[in-house]
Amino acid sequence: MNITVRLQDCDEPIGLNAWADRPALQLLVRARKALAQWSTDKSAGFPYEPLLDYYRSVGRNGADVTLARRLREAVPTGERCADPWLPAWVEMVTDAETGTYDGYLGSALLQEVDLRGRIGLAPENGDAGPTSACDTVILTLLADLAHTEMRQLRQCPTRCTFCVRRLRAVVNAVRRAEEFAPLAVNLAAPAGAGADPDDPTMCTAVTEGTPQVLRTLADISLVPTTVVHDEIMFIRSVQMLELLYRQVARALAAARRAVAADDVDTAVDLIRGCTRRVRGTAALYRVVTTISPQAFGVIREATDGRSAVQSRAFRDVERLCGESIPAALETASPASRSLVLTTCAGLDEAWRAMKRSHWGIARKVIGDVPGTGGTTGASYLRTRADQSLFPRAAAGEGEAA
Repeated sequence: MNITVRLQDCDEPIGLNAWADRPALQLLVRARKALAQWSTDKSAGFPYEPLLDYYRSVGRNGADVTLARRLREAVPTGERCADPWLPAWVEMVTDAETGTYDGYLGSALLQEVDLRGRIGLAPENGDAGPTSACDTVILTLLADLAHTEMRQLRQCPTRCTFCVRRLRAVVNAVRRAEEFAPLAVNLAAPAGAGADPDDPTMCTAVTEGTPQVLRTLADISLVPTTVVHDEIMFIRSVQMLELLYRQVARALAAARRAVAADDVDTAVDLIRGCTRRVRGTAALYRVVTTISPQAFGVIREATDGRSAVQSRAFRDVERLCGESIPAALETASPASRSLVLTTCAGLDEAWRAMKRSHWGIARKVIGDVPGTGGTTGASYLRTRADQSLFPRAAAGEGEAA
């Protein structure tokens, strides 16, 4: 795929990432050499840096197939490694022909399994609801994106409107992180951040409060399929939203168990927490609105078949609200049922508003073209935005009336 763009002009519809102007052939030779050396002595740490430099310079879809084959041979599927992230990383970067939504996002890498001990957090019970480890990963990814966009603005000779608007949206999201990632251990107070939209004060504070192991995770989880700069923001945004849905699903599962145990106060608190998180996604969707239709057209073609309709966490949220919680409420007292349903109505409203935001962005960016997951695209999202998150409960209320 050929992309014509003036690298020095950020006002162009399609800008390239910071690695795209580096000599790909030299980076490939360096990556092959580093992999070969590691393959002969795996006691040393895996050479992520040279391989990431190469993959980012050409895009995952344009990477050398021989390098991909050698990577798979060096790290066979299912092999136990000293580095627990390595098998998932290799699977992610070599999935150009068999790519999935989870593979695109590096979902396996972002699982916080074993992270808690490695980042110094006390053990958590995911069955009890959202975890601080997951929120910390969300904010780490956001802070990493902020630093990427700061570099982009510094390299922009005219400080163009596009670069300033993107960075302002990202920094705004960092400032509002407590709304959607309240348990993150690297939250930083917004007081001290200057008025300049690219002021690094707060984002730097977040990064400095982030354990190094999570900074590494953020780094290796970014392997775009193209060299389009906007794809960095797109991947980060979808990664954060996917983790946020996972947190909401955890809370709803815990709320269902609380309802079944007649612990209505806990259930209500958990559902209210979900509502706050979902409302907080407005800050993340504002970042997504800065993508250009031209850039997304390239990204969309490169990611055909990888669609958000494949999100398991999103489906878990809808299943828990549509089936599990209403089923648990069938044996609850009328007063308890009324209180929980009233609380659920707030979450339903927030969820629909979030889906309307998604629809609005899709309408602006892709228009009437079909969606990548076999849907009708923006019109599909519009229809879904009108659907209640609690259809069974809503139907029951209608019958009771």
